[in-house]
Amino acid sequence: YSSSTTAASASAAASRTPHNPRRISSDRGNGMLSPSARVKVKVPSVPTLSVRSIGGKLYPDLRHCFIKRLLGHAKEIRRVHYQKQGFDPTIKAIVVLSLYRHPVRSADVCRNLNGIGSELLSVLKDAVAAEGSTPFVPARGKFSAVAPAALVAMSECVDANPDDCLCTMEDLIHRVNSLLDA
Repeated sequence: YSSSTTAASASAAASRTPHNPRRISSDRGNGMLSPSARVKVKVPSVPTLSVRSIGGKLYPDLRHCFIKRLLGHAKEIRRVHYQKQGFDPTIKAIVVLSLYRHPVRSADVCRNLNGIGSELLSVLKDAVAAEGSTPFVPARGKFSAVAPAALVAMSECVDANPDDCLCTMEDLIHRVNSLLDA
């Protein structure tokens, strides 16, 4: 009994192998493939361009371009009486965008940020269209706008003096000026 069963299962496994290349003899006779029994197919490598051959970063960080455009938009709507209610959300969007930890590669990324709605998204898309080939990027640790620089300066002041949580205006102004990119 055992020799005829073994011979039958060996011949069945041998007959399946040439017809179905995904089946290997480790299916244990139950017709199920184990994860290790699958045939791995080689995938050709994806052709890539050298970043240097196309002139720098593939997708630059547009955060500061967006901040500058939002500042201009805030100045425009501050003067128009029927649009003054849009001033505060614009300033909030500037702060949110300035303190966002990840690079902002397109205006569509800003859609997911809290405080940037459809109106401000259209302003950002206009900024992308108006921006040149190389956007402005300040030095690391520097800011394009006063609002995030002031928040970071106040945080640094509290960290420097944990006993006294108050910061003098003169000290705050000096800290903010040191954090701004000239």
